Amino acid sequence: MTDPVRQFGRQQDGQVYKDRPCVYAIAYDDNGKILVVQVRDKLLLPGGGMDKGETPEQALHREVLEETGWRIEILGLACRANEYRYSKRKARAANKQARFYRVRLQQQATPPSEDDHRPLWITRKRAKKKLRDEFYRWAVEQTGPLVNKLCGLDDIADGDSAAFVAELDGRKQGFIVVRQGETAYVYVNSCPHIGSPLDFAPGRFLTPDKDFILCSTHGALFRITDGHCVSGPCADQNLTAVSFALRDREIFLA
Repeated sequence: MTDPVRQFGRQQDGQVYKDRPCVYAIAYDDNGKILVVQVRDKLLLPGGGMDKGETPEQALHREVLEETGWRIEILGLACRANEYRYSKRKARAANKQARFYRVRLQQQATPPSEDDHRPLWITRKRAKKKLRDEFYRWAVEQTGPLVNKLCGLDDIADGDSAAFVAELDGRKQGFIVVRQGETAYVYVNSCPHIGSPLDFAPGRFLTPDKDFILCSTHGALFRITDGHCVSGPCADQNLTAVSFALRDREIFLA
């Protein structure tokens, strides 16, 4: 089974909460400051609710342009979280089901079309304290500036895997990277069964048909797309997925 999406907030008695898909952008500048939007006395991440018929990516481009005037490049999905919110002003209760994306600003095309929205750059430390919503603050905690390059996408043949070592959370760790087309999947190189590295030869992780990640110790099979074990002594457990972003065809640990 996959990890559950983190839920924030509490439901108020007597309110019916409707699911509201939302998207938000996390953008850092070269000094490690994060882009936020000031609305009256509140600080928010750029983004908002998806309109009917929109994909998450379409909604994110639209929302960021409306609120900041910037066109963006989407680097990848960073994390997901939900939060119960009740708006007294709108008399509306919603469970905001949010996708947080890493983005890079490309060009400022127009002033913000929403007059009460003012884009600001603030420190990550301030964002983790001052952003209005708890799931905003949590998302910023999960996604620091991109400073830790793991590898280039083109370092790995399409459909193949490779092993890399990099520092994460203050210590060096081994990582599995599997490339599929223009995206990749990154996991810690440690089997959930006994913690041993998975590769049966240096950088070799996939079954002969390249459909699964194979642990060389006891033959456990893991899905490439989510790291879920479908066969073996750790069935129904998962490889530890690693948050990352693609930028100029390079993979950065997040």
